[in-house]
Amino acid sequence: MSFCIFFAPASLWTHVICGPDSILWRRDIDSQLDLIAEGRSKPPERLTSLWSVRALLLWLALACLLPGLIGAVVLFVHRYQVERDQLQKTTMQTAHALVQTVDAQLSKAQVVAQALSTSSYLATQDFAGFHRRALELLQQADIGSNIVLSDKTGQQIVNTLRPFGEPLPRHGNPEQLRRVFATRRSVVSDIFLGGITRRPVISIDVPVLSNSKVVYVLSIGLVPQHLTDILRGQHLPPDWVVGVFDRTGTTAARTHAPEKFVGQKGPVELVQRMLAVPEGSLEIVTQEGIPTLTFYSRSPLTNWSVAIGIPRQSLEAELMRTVSLLGLGIAILFGVGIGLAWRMGGRIASSVNALTAPAIALEAGEAVVASQVHFREADAVAQAMARTARLLMQRTQALRESLATLQEREAELAKAQRIAQLGSWHWDASTDAVEGSEELHRLFGREVIPPFAEQMDTIYPRAAWQQLNAAFQEAVGTGIGYDLEVPALRGDGSAMWLNARGEAVRNARGEVVGLRGTVQDITERRQAESAQRLAALLFANIQDGAVVTDPSGTILAINPAFTAINGYAEAEMLGQNMRRLQSGRHGADFYQEMWHAILTTGGWQGEIWNQRNNGELYLARLSIKAVYDRSGKVVNYVGTSSDLTRLKHADHMEYQAHHDVLTGLPNRLLLVSLLEHALEASKRHHSQVAVLYFDLDHFKAVNDTLGHTAGDELLQKVGLRLVAHVRDMDTLARLGGDEFVAVLEDVEGPEGAAKVAREFVRLLNQPFVMALGQEVCIGGSVGIAMFPMDGDNAEILLQRADAALYRAKAAGRNTYRFHSG
Repeated sequence: MSFCIFFAPASLWTHVICGPDSILWRRDIDSQLDLIAEGRSKPPERLTSLWSVRALLLWLALACLLPGLIGAVVLFVHRYQVERDQLQKTTMQTAHALVQTVDAQLSKAQVVAQALSTSSYLATQDFAGFHRRALELLQQADIGSNIVLSDKTGQQIVNTLRPFGEPLPRHGNPEQLRRVFATRRSVVSDIFLGGITRRPVISIDVPVLSNSKVVYVLSIGLVPQHLTDILRGQHLPPDWVVGVFDRTGTTAARTHAPEKFVGQKGPVELVQRMLAVPEGSLEIVTQEGIPTLTFYSRSPLTNWSVAIGIPRQSLEAELMRTVSLLGLGIAILFGVGIGLAWRMGGRIASSVNALTAPAIALEAGEAVVASQVHFREADAVAQAMARTARLLMQRTQALRESLATLQEREAELAKAQRIAQLGSWHWDASTDAVEGSEELHRLFGREVIPPFAEQMDTIYPRAAWQQLNAAFQEAVGTGIGYDLEVPALRGDGSAMWLNARGEAVRNARGEVVGLRGTVQDITERRQAESAQRLAALLFANIQDGAVVTDPSGTILAINPAFTAINGYAEAEMLGQNMRRLQSGRHGADFYQEMWHAILTTGGWQGEIWNQRNNGELYLARLSIKAVYDRSGKVVNYVGTSSDLTRLKHADHMEYQAHHDVLTGLPNRLLLVSLLEHALEASKRHHSQVAVLYFDLDHFKAVNDTLGHTAGDELLQKVGLRLVAHVRDMDTLARLGGDEFVAVLEDVEGPEGAAKVAREFVRLLNQPFVMALGQEVCIGGSVGIAMFPMDGDNAEILLQRADAALYRAKAAGRNTYRFHSG
């Protein structure tokens, strides 16, 4: 049985001839069909040399599966190579990390040894006390197994492995001992046999100096087991062999059988390669006889090396497992493909019935309902069309969901731009229109971004606009982008700095049709860079000697004035302790009180006797301030000192220039400087600063009734009463008349500022007893401005605190008001 169905799109007909086991689609022209209709021609009665659909599907399945097979093999080879490369890269990075860990352990022991070499017990030759101190240090810190002190002959004086006083042998590594005495430099040994334990040990030897001469060598011993524990703590695969080697290639630590191989030379080929090349890989057989692919890295600091050996058996096992799985997958894929092709070929029927109605419904996007047909195959096609219609509807829904996802991504991008303070823009050359992102509008504080030609003196100052315009025109003319840092103006008139970047937008012909770019607010970075430059300049040029130490008092930096005052060059002081300047004229109680003040209040200032490099004693005024990190931990101490014999007159003039003559409090000039310093510190520590601007209620009545002398006396008493109730880190200043300002650093938000304001109001409400016995009652009003909410510089904060003061007075006096809220 056979039949034909004709579809006529435009002038082309589709001719279908169907048989029991085959389908042939052919295309013919209208003239041939006309001939058939007129009887002058007729279609062939049968078509010869036709393949069955089943055969065609089998070949199609093979054609489809063969590229997949080739691709799978290529993918496997590529994947294996990538995984091999990644393994090499990861293993080399692990070797680097282990080298750094070993270096860190050795450096830690070296730093501790250097610090211990300056012990006062050694200076006084109190070896018993030094023995106790060394034992305490070993118990408190994981730095090594023992501490040894040896003299120039190599004789051990102290060894924490033995009680003090017991006979001790000579140093187990005399060559290294002589090297330390000769060079006066710290040395990390290769592995050697300890003098007492007669077991492999590593020592970190540092010189003990007295009057710039090496008198002893202090050694910290490390047992190889310590390094072995570090290696095992990395949790590497259990079959990997990891070892640490000293400069000679001797095994210092090992993850496998350390008791057998520590102290022995590593494999010859590995040792030769490690001594010749800083890092690399090679195939060797381990000392246990395991073939491995070995990666190693040598430390540039100590010339110690770490090697990681991966057994080849584990690498090849993974390859064979992957090959087996690939072969099985290919066989299953071929079987399933051929079977499906054979089955589907037998299911294909001999014809297709008319599917016009379902096709029209499909075209209209409507649900497809299969027409009444007499053939199951045609029904299958109709069902396929119905599924296609459903699929189209599903994809339409998927497109809607993709659009929603895109909108979410755009929202995330806007959020990211807001966090980075980065706005984007696009300029169309044909319309001169500028489109900007939401963050761009927020950065400029403008709802509408005007055309670039109108941005001069509105968004950019004239010079900045001209610089941008030149870059803009060059980008339009040449297609070369720009990257500039320029000042700009927000909508409220405030200034900021921007990083402006732009690039050309080209059409299909390569013509520049617009520009696009970004602007980022870099104001804080510019301010920080400026402050850093200013601080460095100030540190180098201030007349007072300045020094920065770590929390233990070790000197990290000094300025030229410090050298001029004390006579020590910078190289002589770096790494030394401030105790080097002690004159011997102060007892232990003096220094205990000083450090008590520093630890409890964050600073100390006073007069102290120090000793210059030439032995001369001099009286200095010293100020020490603690520097804290964000967590409140002390990270540095900053000290400034001046030679009082040279600065008496200068100090008097400086004091008068920065202090109120009547009350002795800081004047406006010093207040602004201290406030700016407090703001910079607050920015670094992300804390808050409060500015309290207050004056005395009814002060004019005191002047009018008791006279200006009494008014001056009252101002002095006010200053004395208030300064007793502020912290050492805070500032109380008199601006003039009856106006005072308090700067509260690291305040606990508006609540902390309000608490101090209420205390000031309470103190000012208490009577003042004058020298002639009069009792004067006044009051006080306080205005408060908070950093960073109310301003980011001293002048703005003072202005806004003053405005808040007037609000407090308007509210009935004897109270306080915030500028915000």
